[in-house]
Amino acid sequence: MAYNPEVFEPHVQPDDLFLHDVGSALESLHPVLTFWQETEALGLLDGSDAVSLNILDVALGVCNGLAYGERVLRHMREALKRELFARYVQQDNLQQMLGSTLGRKLAPEIEFS
Repeated sequence: MAYNPEVFEPHVQPDDLFLHDVGSALESLHPVLTFWQETEALGLLDGSDAVSLNILDVALGVCNGLAYGERVLRHMREALKRELFARYVQQDNLQQMLGSTLGRKLAPEIEFS
């Protein structure tokens, strides 16, 4: 029996790992759906609880008939984490923070701006 390693290779293509923008896809279906643009991290506080307004979370709740108490928050939380990371840990901000704190400790004779 011949061993064919390509049989066991993953069947994942780079396109399969591309993050698709749901808002753009909906907008291409009909212009009235434009309001879904850039709402991945959108949520609402209901007292101390969060309600996701992320279209994937909403769709999962509707398709699975979930009650309000069982609502899905996963996609909104992930999108919010990505957004916060992208805004507050940018290279410039990170470089400035590290330069000012570590620089003073490691080389106090050099002025870091």
